[in-house]
Amino acid sequence: MAVVLVPVLWFVLLPPPEGQIVAPALPASPTAGIPTASPSDDVSDGAPPTSAAPPLPGTASPGPVITAPVEPAPTGGTTVGLIELNDARFTIPDGWTLYGDEVIEGDRRAVRLSNAATDARLQAVTLVPEATNLAASCSSLVDLQQTQFAGVARQLVVPIGVDDSLGSGVRCGFSGTRSADGVPTTVTFTLISRVQDAHVLMLRSTTPDAAASNTDMMLQVTSMSCEASSSFGVPQPLC
Repeated sequence: MAVVLVPVLWFVLLPPPEGQIVAPALPASPTAGIPTASPSDDVSDGAPPTSAAPPLPGTASPGPVITAPVEPAPTGGTTVGLIELNDARFTIPDGWTLYGDEVIEGDRRAVRLSNAATDARLQAVTLVPEATNLAASCSSLVDLQQTQFAGVARQLVVPIGVDDSLGSGVRCGFSGTRSADGVPTTVTFTLISRVQDAHVLMLRSTTPDAAASNTDMMLQVTSMSCEASSSFGVPQPLC
């Protein structure tokens, strides 16, 4: 049975406030697992969808119908050093800003970062699901996210070559033109599950195509992702 992402709905659906907020509690579900993402990106990805997210696979009775508001572009925010998540940590490099800091699933810290020079973004959170199917979860994230883009080209869900004694991981995503502003963009999801307790690290990077050649920025995204996965206990390859 594929159990896909549920709690991160609040992480990606709610517009980032000025300061930290506590997301409303989700209805209890006997099979709630890793969250199903919203089509909304961490900024304005386009007009709100005309239909709600589909029922969550693996649930006997779907939760309430939820539609995604369009989120504003990052403005202001705080530049800080070390980011401490519940199960991971990483350092924000120069040029990046913490502009969203939320609590989901009761006590899970979820952060949003942006790079002012390139408009690249990174989101990170660790989750405590009851069961996981990483490939199905990744596909579901793409299904919902891509509705805010035109001319979408999907990437295959591919395994990440982590040490299988420590955990498992997948990566997926798509490229398309963001409907809100016409910016060609690539969105990538990375999901890593830890063997010892089945906790999941979720990373989402959003990279405008024009910024893909910015070597410094791309290295910074890789550095943050590597530091997060290594501190989580399941290092990605080449980290």
